[in-house]
Amino acid sequence: MRIESIAFSPNPKMSTLNGKELYLADQLSIYIVADGKHHKWVVPKGFITDLRSGPDIARLVLPKWGNNSCHCALILLHDYLYCAKPDLPRKSDADDFLVEGLRWAGHPGWKCSIVRAALKLAGGSRFGKDKIRVWDETKQEVREL
Repeated sequence: MRIESIAFSPNPKMSTLNGKELYLADQLSIYIVADGKHHKWVVPKGFITDLRSGPDIARLVLPKWGNNSCHCALILLHDYLYCAKPDLPRKSDADDFLVEGLRWAGHPGWKCSIVRAALKLAGGSRFGKDKIRVWDETKQEVREL
């Protein structure tokens, strides 16, 4: 996969839900052009994530928050795609959007290779198994979509 462009709006803003999880404060729209195809996803407001629950080796090379909003948006997209799988028949598609998106955003190739290896080792056990969970601020409760 070759990423040609990435855009997202607004900049992801996370709020703490509990000691381990965070939730997306506002709906996030992500647009990616890859291999000449246009992709758009909307991650719902309140989407709950830990922003990466991968193996320790991945945490060493790719900090949870990253160093910019694009990094955070890509991790949110990856977590969302693992739950939702909209129009994605394979786990490898979700992984490609993350790894190649990180490369497009300027992460060194060696870091992207470690992230890809970590996803191959540990990611398969979660793909398609989790429900989309959102935090409803008004009702102060977690809902499943």
